[in-house]
Amino acid sequence: MSAWVAMLCGSAGFTYGTTGIWANCFSTSVFTGWYGATTSFSYEPWYMGLDKPGSFEMTYMKQFFMDIGNWNELIPCFSDRDIASTLRLDTVSMSATEDASIIVAYFYAKHRSCTIKILDPQKTYDAYWFNPRTGKYISIAKDIRAEDGTYTVDSRPDTNDWVFLLTAVGLADHYEENLPKDLNPTYAQVAPTGTKVTPVSVKAVGGISYSGNQKDSQTMTDHTKWLWDGDPSTVWTPVANRTTQTFLFDLGKAQKLTHVTITPATGTIIPTFRVEGSNDGKIWTVITDTSTRDVKNPGTGSEPLEGTYRYVKILLRNADSVNIGENKLDTLPYKAMYNPMSWNCYSVTEIADITIYSDGEGTPTPDQLVTREEGDGSTEDTDVVTDDTVTESPATGTDASDTVTEPAPATGCRSVVLHSVSCIIACAAFVLMKKKRT
Repeated sequence: MSAWVAMLCGSAGFTYGTTGIWANCFSTSVFTGWYGATTSFSYEPWYMGLDKPGSFEMTYMKQFFMDIGNWNELIPCFSDRDIASTLRLDTVSMSATEDASIIVAYFYAKHRSCTIKILDPQKTYDAYWFNPRTGKYISIAKDIRAEDGTYTVDSRPDTNDWVFLLTAVGLADHYEENLPKDLNPTYAQVAPTGTKVTPVSVKAVGGISYSGNQKDSQTMTDHTKWLWDGDPSTVWTPVANRTTQTFLFDLGKAQKLTHVTITPATGTIIPTFRVEGSNDGKIWTVITDTSTRDVKNPGTGSEPLEGTYRYVKILLRNADSVNIGENKLDTLPYKAMYNPMSWNCYSVTEIADITIYSDGEGTPTPDQLVTREEGDGSTEDTDVVTDDTVTESPATGTDASDTVTEPAPATGCRSVVLHSVSCIIACAAFVLMKKKRT
């Protein structure tokens, strides 16, 4: 969120960071960095932080500004209500070019719509939602003419943050997706259908357990296989309990997905989570997201799925936080930890098993690549190309190896160059938006 707000308010650039990075954490065998096990939000080392969702989302943000063209001419609108209704920095951030050919609004709080008042009646616009979690666009309307210079933005697709784009100059080649739909809005406990899929490999970002004294041991045990061994007595626990957890399943071939069950260990609950699918390990589609529901999370992890994908990514959100004192921990119906820095408690994440079900192999769900013909500054002549190419994923998981030796950042290091370079490019590219709208 802060990255988008910063860029649309005229920031000279933005670089990715998570607690393990900016808190100077470099080891899992000892609690390095600024804080210890119970006081820090996340005491993961830097190489785990580089594989967190935010690192990939930074590349999506950079690509968005490259896609729209003339990004360096955007002028921050701040809280000017003559430009847009409900415009305020704690709910909607907006920038536009001086000629109003490109208008970008970032919705990230309770306001889900607004009326933009600066459209040029002589221009023809196209409207899109951009998904910061996938880097894909949703086409809303084409060939918009606003005789009165206004356009009302309808309610954003769901309660997540979204970027709204009005453009009169078109987009570069880009991927599009459909509006999100909730497959299970009431948390109905539906029995899984299909058969269990045995993954080729599984990677758990931040899922290293200690094989001895936490402060002294130099050898760690990777219990990732406990996530899918079907044995409820084996429990996977994260390095940093409070922060997000990411699991990447390689199913070997594209499977017609039907269901996923995430079984919590006894006495624990599952935070809200998101499930994504991909057929190349690079372009992802959100299948379900329980964090957008109005219904309270029951703490169980059973959800229907759809689509045909080889790779499945499961993102657990931050542990549930409860504003009670340490002396009331035993009143909660689930295991929890107390954080003296924030004076509240949060749920403990422990997973007994993750099972993915399918109706067998199938034709991969295609990605929608939209291309623009050379020499055309509009979006009228566009082609939708379904990309069925399936390549080997750049991300590999653990399948047999049980032990690693500190620092053992093998899987994390593959991201160091990729994401660090992307962030540096983002900072270098997004130079100061020096004009301020008056």
